[in-house]
Amino acid sequence: MNDLVTVKSMAEVLSADKKRSNYKGKLYKEMSDEHKCDQITQDTQNKLSALKQTLDVPRVDLSNTKQVQDRAFMYLEACSLSASFPSVMGLSGAMGCSRQNLNRWLLSHPDHPTTNFVNMVKDTMADILTNASLFNTANPVQTIFQLKNHFEHVDRIELAPVAPNQSDNDYNADEIRKRYMLENKDKEGRE
Repeated sequence: MNDLVTVKSMAEVLSADKKRSNYKGKLYKEMSDEHKCDQITQDTQNKLSALKQTLDVPRVDLSNTKQVQDRAFMYLEACSLSASFPSVMGLSGAMGCSRQNLNRWLLSHPDHPTTNFVNMVKDTMADILTNASLFNTANPVQTIFQLKNHFEHVDRIELAPVAPNQSDNDYNADEIRKRYMLENKDKEGRE
């Protein structure tokens, strides 16, 4: 591992990103409009700075599970120190690659130990987001969006086919006629 990347350096980048974003929380419409342009500008500058810093991060060999584990633990610890939510994009950046390249590598190596470990990390990050939503420290709607799009969560309704009571061979027209005739007589007697 290269000494250029440390938990502290990752945490500092994440903390600086939060401070520079100049997020004001919930504001009245008039105040919010005043700060929108500043927030967009600041967020773009933060992402640009983070992207430039990613160029200095030595790329992890994804087939080397130990390197991937070390970098993932560093990233999660940096998120903890900076009070930042971990993300798949942040994890891939910490690995020195794009989210698309990380996911492509995982898909092409389904039985590799690295794939199993990264999926466990993704589950941990999903759990962190879920708990944050439950404790009202993250927007529940945004959390659902993230879980579905980045952590493979889905809303699912499973429908089972209904098995017929009788097979076609058991169909007897005379029995059905008798049953309906009895039901009709019962209805007439009640009226």
